[in-house]
Amino acid sequence: VATELQHYFQLLVRKEYPGVQPDEVRVVLVHSGQELLPELLPHHAKLQSWAERYLLTTGLEILRNRRLAAATPEEAVLDSGERIPTRTIISCTGMGMPPVLEKLAVDKDERGRVKTDAFCRVIGTDRVWAGGDCAAVPHPKGGYNPPLAIFAITTGQAIGKNLARLFAPRPLVPNRFVGLGDACSLGRGRAVGHLRGFPFYGRLAGLIR
Repeated sequence: VATELQHYFQLLVRKEYPGVQPDEVRVVLVHSGQELLPELLPHHAKLQSWAERYLLTTGLEILRNRRLAAATPEEAVLDSGERIPTRTIISCTGMGMPPVLEKLAVDKDERGRVKTDAFCRVIGTDRVWAGGDCAAVPHPKGGYNPPLAIFAITTGQAIGKNLARLFAPRPLVPNRFVGLGDACSLGRGRAVGHLRGFPFYGRLAGLIR
């Protein structure tokens, strides 16, 4: 969102508002972590590294390890105490886990998601299953599945198949879905992405996206 807005505003002031200099329009990305696009790091570190290097050349202001603490009609107040004059705040934060998960006496990851084994069974149980955004399902290539709809769908399918196998009875099968691909726009027609693990960068990735 930040990269596309910055690109749009720069084009807009050049075409429609000649009295406004492009560098007068300020777009600030407040990021709670250190690395940008951290979701790419576990399996596509080169894509993440390329995207970060490119963004540093665009003029986009990036504030790392910061969070929004408060907002007024005229400014954003960060947890560091810094105040950013603005009348437009766009939130693209992730979601927290439902409070009911806190009461479950099961293993959870650092995000509060319920941990499962490769068969989508909750760790330490025989007949309790979990999938979707609230579940930390092992990814076949390491780490856990990201909170994306396609992984929620496929883990649900895996659970259904294993339930059928459980009552057959037949051996359970692990979840093998690794994803179809990911893409992230970086503005100016550029992007990073991969399809079935094959990486794309820059304008080619922007076209494919």
